[in-house]
Amino acid sequence: MKKTKILFIIPGISLGGTTAALASILNSELAEVYDMDVFAVTRLGYDLYPVASLEIGLNGLTTAYYGDFSRFQTKEKAKYLWIKLLKQVRGWSAKLEGWVVRKTIREIERKKQYDVVVGFQEGLATRVASYFSCPRKIAWIHCDYANTYGEETDEMGLYNRFEKVVCVSQFTRQGFVGRYPALAEKTFAIHNIFDAERVIERSKAPIDDSRYDTSHFTLISLGRVHDVKRFYLIPEIAAQLKKAGLDFRWYILGSAGIPSELQRLTDAIQSNGIQENVIYLGGKPNPYPYLKAANLLVTLSKSEACPMIFNEAKILRVPIVSTDFGSAYEFINDGETGIITPLEGLPDAILRLYGDEEMRERMKRNHSPLVLDNAEPIDTMKSLFE
Repeated sequence: MKKTKILFIIPGISLGGTTAALASILNSELAEVYDMDVFAVTRLGYDLYPVASLEIGLNGLTTAYYGDFSRFQTKEKAKYLWIKLLKQVRGWSAKLEGWVVRKTIREIERKKQYDVVVGFQEGLATRVASYFSCPRKIAWIHCDYANTYGEETDEMGLYNRFEKVVCVSQFTRQGFVGRYPALAEKTFAIHNIFDAERVIERSKAPIDDSRYDTSHFTLISLGRVHDVKRFYLIPEIAAQLKKAGLDFRWYILGSAGIPSELQRLTDAIQSNGIQENVIYLGGKPNPYPYLKAANLLVTLSKSEACPMIFNEAKILRVPIVSTDFGSAYEFINDGETGIITPLEGLPDAILRLYGDEEMRERMKRNHSPLVLDNAEPIDTMKSLFE
């Protein structure tokens, strides 16, 4: 029987939730049912299996237009210099973008005709996907759309080009449909699936950073250093914990998504005099050994669409403390698998779990990987792809 051919489009292969979510799909039982490929709009990034292994290439032009030109090899810089120069000419950028995308897509479609094209992230990936001639297009939204895009953003015309729209939680679907009520009937909520065995296996790798000292009570926060994560507030909270007598270390793992936010975090560590307790470790290709060894996962986000780290913490049996953004309640049973609290309640929640080992152990027991059932999201995906 001929397999349905699906092309997933992502901005680039990077460390982050979207790439991890796609990797889980590509490594799931869906790989036996469908012929799945990946097109990364910019190819300069991480070699993350299985995403990179299914990447079709053909993205020299789009990498030159959208990517970091300085990372090209000398020969490629010479080949695509005209794109960099023409892009800077007033009035030509939009025309050039359209030409680059359409020419790239024609090249892709000459080599292979896809039955389904998926823009697997809002923004760039969705815009590129909208140009494909394939009538069955799906837009996949991984952000809290209503909070990420202001009221001045009107993408109704863009999403009208798609047969279906997927949001990664019920909360984010509600926000998206609230913005575009006319799209309600074709908008679905599907949680990200998880490869629990792979997470557990990767967590067995040795910790490769000598700064990570778990002889103290260990807190960990993960994610790109971005204003939505509010990592810059960690030093102030840590100072309160230190004043309360907590013997702890608080580690932050994540790439410097926004350099100014990393500087904001660094400055806050210095101004609060908390350098010994709060340590920024940078991005880690494999964060799971660090997460597994921690006593608590702490999330300070203003909003999240489908916080993958929560399910990864469940898989590795790490209790969670989280701020009370909307989708948190879909992934944490408050008091059973973690604590959900307003931002100002974070110090008390951490102190409570620090002093209550029995509660932490109960949360670990409630975190059995068996509770992560991928059957429902996989069945829903199959219904979308057929």
